[in-house]
Amino acid sequence: MPHVLRHTCASRLVQGGIDIRRVQTWLGHQTLTMTMRYAHLATNDLDVCVPILERR
Repeated sequence: MPHVLRHTCASRLVQGGIDIRRVQTWLGHQTLTMTMRYAHLATNDLDVCVPILERR
């Protein structure tokens, strides 16, 4: 059961737009590789890139 809670926590953090490195720290993962399994849930994280690239 604790594993399911950790998975839900990580999923919600990533879906909420929390940086993957912060999620890594929150969960206590030693490596980013372990946390990256949740990265696919970050569907809106690229939206913030567009205005930066459009600046002149």
